[in-house]
Amino acid sequence: MREKPSLRSRILEWVLWRLPIKSRFVNTEGLRERVIKSRPGNPRPPRSFYRRYRVDEGMREGRKIFTHSPRKGRPRLHILYLHGGAHVYEMMGLQWSMIRRLLDRSDAAVTVPLYPLAPEHTCEQILQFVMGVYDALVKEAGETPIVILGDSSGGGLSLALAQAVARCREAATYETCTSFSLA
Repeated sequence: MREKPSLRSRILEWVLWRLPIKSRFVNTEGLRERVIKSRPGNPRPPRSFYRRYRVDEGMREGRKIFTHSPRKGRPRLHILYLHGGAHVYEMMGLQWSMIRRLLDRSDAAVTVPLYPLAPEHTCEQILQFVMGVYDALVKEAGETPIVILGDSSGGGLSLALAQAVARCREAATYETCTSFSLA
């Protein structure tokens, strides 16, 4: 038998149905403008990263790429991290915290490309960009194993990248972790 919704739930439902939220998503242009306006202004790593780790900043096609590594020694593993955000949002604080935990708990370097986003770019353009980042990373990493890692929509992008790499390179040796939960 189904329970009756709580008073709080009924009030919230009543309020939500009366808000003009739906009208914001009716046409594509309105949605596009709202997404672009709502993006966080600074997707850079937190200042603490520059104190705790070696941070190398690079560029590819006008987009920033951050590589974080331990201050001492050579990492045994290199992680290419593709962030989530529904393909429309840049890196956020929770994701940088996750990168911090990865760096603190592993002997790895982590490369974070701020890849092109929708709706200004297509999925093909985004995949081509991350493929170029991966190719450059393979050349730079040498014998160091590379893990492709992503959260949420970045997990889907990491899977697409792994599939593209597998199709393009018969003899490639790499490990892939396609997605994991932030919970």
